[in-house]
Amino acid sequence: MYSLYDWKRCWQTGHTPWRGELLTSDNPLLSLYRDHRTKLFGQFLIQSKSPVEYQSPRAISTSTALSSCSSSDTTPSLALRRAFVPLCGDSPAIRYLVDEGFSVTAVDFVEEPLLSLIHGSCRDLIPDALFSTESSNPISFPLLTPNLSLIQSDIFNLPSAVSDEAYNLVYDRAALIALPQEARIRYASLLANFTMLGGYLLLEVADMPGRGDAGPPYSVSRDEVFQLFAQFSPIAEETALPALAPEHFHKRGVTQMTFHRFIFRK
Repeated sequence: MYSLYDWKRCWQTGHTPWRGELLTSDNPLLSLYRDHRTKLFGQFLIQSKSPVEYQSPRAISTSTALSSCSSSDTTPSLALRRAFVPLCGDSPAIRYLVDEGFSVTAVDFVEEPLLSLIHGSCRDLIPDALFSTESSNPISFPLLTPNLSLIQSDIFNLPSAVSDEAYNLVYDRAALIALPQEARIRYASLLANFTMLGGYLLLEVADMPGRGDAGPPYSVSRDEVFQLFAQFSPIAEETALPALAPEHFHKRGVTQMTFHRFIFRK
């Protein structure tokens, strides 16, 4: 049975390797316009601002192989521009989506990364009135602003005000690899429920040969992704060539990582 990993202990002790090495340095939204590895998501979001024919990039670079599942899907204007980011951590992608005009709902089980967002990349989005000089931690959740909603909750036990909503963009920024295998089917079903008909799921995973069932982060293969999200139509995918894993993974038997990025449509 799935039980929540002690994420709070990880944040309190600073044991968050997925931030510096695994996610932040290769964030598909943080450096969209300057990193060749991000062209898949970058071109999609740029073209989503107007109803044009979405053209999947044919090549990324000599270090990246791209497989296009479809090259002529009509990308809607996403006029509502409502995005859902599950298991969000303190990813800079959240701020990027807000700057791109999305109203973002971000959920994490742990308070610490949400506070990191509030006092960091999203500080100017938070009304000054919510900050009190009388307390070092006056913020409470849910925290709701016009463009950003931060929810502290178990993703599988969300308040109805969140769980009853649907979004035209759901972005899993390597959140799937935070979950053990027995939780992923249920999680994929949740993401399908959050994605409105005609909406899009942007997904990133890391395949780590030799990782086995150890984690988090857990290794998730391309084949497993297509099994989990069979209710979606694949639009495009990008697979980076295997890269050397961070040194602290070597002692766990992991020497290489392969990042897979996908665009699905419901």
